[in-house]
Amino acid sequence: MNLLQREAARASAKVRWTAPCAAIEDARRHTRYHYLNMAVRSCALTAVSLFVLRNIFERSTRELPWDYFLWIGSLFPLLSFLPTVLALSLRRSARPAEYAIIADGILIPSHEHPLMRWTWLDSYTLEPHDSLDGLTVLCAYRKDGTARPFILPADGTTAALVEREFASRLPRRPPLPKHSPTRPRDFVIALALFIPYTIVAAALIDHFRPTLRGHGQELELLLLILGPGTVLAPLLWRRRAGNAIFSLAAMMNLIGAMAAMTTAALRHIMIALPPHP
Repeated sequence: MNLLQREAARASAKVRWTAPCAAIEDARRHTRYHYLNMAVRSCALTAVSLFVLRNIFERSTRELPWDYFLWIGSLFPLLSFLPTVLALSLRRSARPAEYAIIADGILIPSHEHPLMRWTWLDSYTLEPHDSLDGLTVLCAYRKDGTARPFILPADGTTAALVEREFASRLPRRPPLPKHSPTRPRDFVIALALFIPYTIVAAALIDHFRPTLRGHGQELELLLLILGPGTVLAPLLWRRRAGNAIFSLAAMMNLIGAMAAMTTAALRHIMIALPPHP
């Protein structure tokens, strides 16, 4: 949908509304806090992991700069989160977000995908805003496992019209299990699979190391395919959205392959080096 088509559809929309600026600023603050929280937790987890590795392998690998690994490596997660935090902090005051409901879906303020089609949605819910009194949040649940919140206007008449349009096309309920996003317990299951996988895969790599020379790419591909995510995916099948399952499984396979190869390499270095008194 190009700009002219979007403006024409907006002009003929059944309902149009603008989200309050206060709600947008509040969402920006929550997003900034969320990214800061993730950065701190990631740095802490990296530091703990490096500390454990240092205590396990330092006696046999005194040549490695463990102090640099611990103090500098722990800060690497900041490279992923600080740009977003700075962008949110330096951005000017929020512009009002404009929405419109047409026959095909909801027009949203996005240049890449300005139209959210009704066929992409499974259901919706209505909840009061967490921190702003008098405002209501309509959360639309997509079939791919994601959710899109819409801040309804303070004007009760317009808010009722928006809710009526949603109610005429979608059921008001939480998403069905097959359209649900991943939950914290899914990550707990993934972690329970990840730890034994890393131990077993690293032991197998170290055991068959002589026969694996010259086949590094085949080994990496095998680890990416037969990772912990491959076991996790059938467990979540039809209980989570397909996109959510694929994303979690791909992430677990990638991290599992890297962890198994790194652990095997460190074990090989530890065995190869002479012990220090």
